[in-house]
Amino acid sequence: STNVPYVPIDLDYDQDGLFEEFDNKQDLLFNGNYSPSQEKYNSQWKLSMCVPMSLKNQTDVNAWKDAYIYEPDQFPLLYQLLDKISNLGDVYIYHAFVGLVEPDTRVDPHKDDLSNSKRKLGYDVEGLCQIFIPVGWKEGNYYKFAGVGLIDYSQGAVISNNHNYVHASINDSDSARYTIGICCKFTGNNILNVK
Repeated sequence: STNVPYVPIDLDYDQDGLFEEFDNKQDLLFNGNYSPSQEKYNSQWKLSMCVPMSLKNQTDVNAWKDAYIYEPDQFPLLYQLLDKISNLGDVYIYHAFVGLVEPDTRVDPHKDDLSNSKRKLGYDVEGLCQIFIPVGWKEGNYYKFAGVGLIDYSQGAVISNNHNYVHASINDSDSARYTIGICCKFTGNNILNVK
């Protein structure tokens, strides 16, 4: 749907373990392998593209494993989480990233629009197509869709409509926080019943 901003999902993941995994290897994650198009006005936001998009990702549910830029043992919990999601059988992982927002910084309002920059890859998703997984979010963190309001990050993962809704976030806490973003094509509803 292009009209729904987000849908909560009951995804079980090791938030504390993922936080430690990311926090202990920031130098590996944020080594300059990717710069988001909105970097010119979102320079405080760091991103690591851990699964770049490819045509194969759109036709083979396990193709993301060939594109994963790290070794599985470098970020084992992240790899296991992506594997769990793709093992649902109806979730094609087009690309995945880990984002970092340091204390007292923000991600300015923007829409995700890869359809223009990745046209040659046939990027054919919109609407509810990104799994948004908060890691290390606590009081003082805010995530908002324009015209919708604040999203309760404590509910865990959501399927997010970052293509049709302007969104932004703030980290007003005293520690870094991470977000795993997984842009997907869903060919069924298994993600709504995952644990």
